[in-house]
Amino acid sequence: MDIKKIISLLLAAVIACASLCACSGGSEGGGTGAEETSDAEIDTSPVEIQTNQLSDVVSIDLDLIPPTPAEEFTYVRSNGEVTVTAYVGERSDVCVPAQIENAPVTAIGDGAFADLESLHSLILPESITDMGEGILRGCDALCALQTPLLGEDAVSEQFLGYLFGAETFRDNPRDVPASVQFLRLCGEADTLSAYALYDCNDLLAVDLGGGIKTLQKFSLYRCTALRLILGLEAVTNIEENALMQCSSLVSAELGDALRSIGFGAFEGCSGLSFMRLPFVGGSRTENTYLAYIFGASAPDFAKGYYPKKLAKIELSPSCTSLGDYAFFACEGLKEITLGDTLESIGVRAFYGCISLWSVALPDSLTTLRESAFFGCDSLLLVDFGTGLQEMGINAFYQCDSLTTVVLPKSLKALPASAFAGCISLTNVDLGGVLEVGAQAFRHCDAITSVRAKEGVCFGAGNESLMNVLQNEGK
Repeated sequence: MDIKKIISLLLAAVIACASLCACSGGSEGGGTGAEETSDAEIDTSPVEIQTNQLSDVVSIDLDLIPPTPAEEFTYVRSNGEVTVTAYVGERSDVCVPAQIENAPVTAIGDGAFADLESLHSLILPESITDMGEGILRGCDALCALQTPLLGEDAVSEQFLGYLFGAETFRDNPRDVPASVQFLRLCGEADTLSAYALYDCNDLLAVDLGGGIKTLQKFSLYRCTALRLILGLEAVTNIEENALMQCSSLVSAELGDALRSIGFGAFEGCSGLSFMRLPFVGGSRTENTYLAYIFGASAPDFAKGYYPKKLAKIELSPSCTSLGDYAFFACEGLKEITLGDTLESIGVRAFYGCISLWSVALPDSLTTLRESAFFGCDSLLLVDFGTGLQEMGINAFYQCDSLTTVVLPKSLKALPASAFAGCISLTNVDLGGVLEVGAQAFRHCDAITSVRAKEGVCFGAGNESLMNVLQNEGK
């Protein structure tokens, strides 16, 4: 039977069982109360990921604010450039024009918008290269801000609080108003400086503008309310602890441009439920276990560092290999999407992923190393693809929920203990396998159907498989 048909039938069976269970609950007062939900029950429902639309996070759309007329500003013109010195209009949403009197607006004077208690949104143009002190001091109703600078100029210390009169990034939580929900960066800056948004714990969304390529250390540290970061797909370097303790961040969609992620970059991001990654670990060649970016110094310590809500991960097509221990003990992971260029999966890559219930190995995959899916208790469905050529010992050892195995024609030998302890396994199609290693199906006593090529050679400890095959041949 085709693997897709088998998967469809299994899914239908799971849904039917779930419906029966839901309908057969005990009546009030009639049961003993002894029955409890088993830890082995499998949640096969799709992982729901919150959308990354800005409108779902904040109700502010800066793109709808038109340029404010020049007559609503006071300004000085010098050497063909304009410095805005104050806003004298009455609007709550202000967009500083990029040009006044056909001259570029390049500077904002000290306190230019200070104490505007009704200012709700402010757009500063990309043309600005100099920023005065405390331009937004006392703007306690400000909700949304677009700015090319978070400091005096491009080479000065950059931190959001500077615009509100703070002397150091440590004053961000005191001087940045709690009303500020949305920050958009623009201009020529390609780096979000270290500590730039340090402790800006009321921000809900940040738009990196597509131009930011590097997030320096602690640049978004402890933005505890931050739910959305736009422009992450363009970032090439994320330094250590850059997003540490962004505990409300729901998703992180990293693009193929990414070259490195520092140690603990996402440590304490306990709200993460979805990630899109071009590689696993610190780079394509180093630190190849995911828990590294959550602060685990070694794979053995991974278990306590993953966000408990991290249930779904997608790997981009640029990811061609998964190293040893890639997702080791990632116990909350339910769904994994492997890119269609993936060629190899390393030793214990999914070891102990006890919530993972389905995996589709791409046709490009040729190598599956030792204990790759060892102890994936909830693994119900595996599509082995068409290209697998090598499988390591214990690859699916003690995958208690696995019921059907359909191996590809490309795989010629099955290693020792490959499916040992798969106690729910009932249907096996050996595909192109001609040699079955010792104990490959040990303790798989539930098997009722086996398909195999003629002349297949069985190692010791596969009696349950051999007996079924012999009975079917009668």
